[in-house]
Amino acid sequence: MDPFIRAEIERAVSEAALAHHRLVVLAGAERPIPTRFVRTIAQDRPWPIVNVNLSLSERLLELTQSQRTRKAESILADIVKATGASIVLLHNLEMVFAVDLKLDPIRLLRKLSRNRTIVAIWPGSLESGRLVYAQASHPEHYRGADSTTTVIEISPEHAFARSDNFDTTKA
Repeated sequence: MDPFIRAEIERAVSEAALAHHRLVVLAGAERPIPTRFVRTIAQDRPWPIVNVNLSLSERLLELTQSQRTRKAESILADIVKATGASIVLLHNLEMVFAVDLKLDPIRLLRKLSRNRTIVAIWPGSLESGRLVYAQASHPEHYRGADSTTTVIEISPEHAFARSDNFDTTKA
């Protein structure tokens, strides 16, 4: 990983630790950030990676639709809390955009970041300073308002670059 990007993430995480909402969002400039890049971020740190799609869907599977809508937020909070970590990487966030769950993704991430630092890998892009998910015609389209959330834009050349130091055997 580019040393500048690594330092920028470290700086943002350090600064976030002093804020009310300890949220750092990594967003792709033109397309979503690949899993390989996420693993590289956590490679030398004790930051667990939570695959939100997998973890949340497993817990919601046995619930009715109305229960899913009511409990999705608290279930995700429990998943994050169960890591026991002070800094948690959240990846594969697409499920929080599901229309039937009726979640506001940024509000949810900010709420999760009150008790620990959350480094969220945004599954969309950053456009004109706003976090965007899906095309405007898509039912799950989301365009966040300008906010005080710390967002680091990761360019494609950084997100998709090969890392010679990355051990692909790590989870």
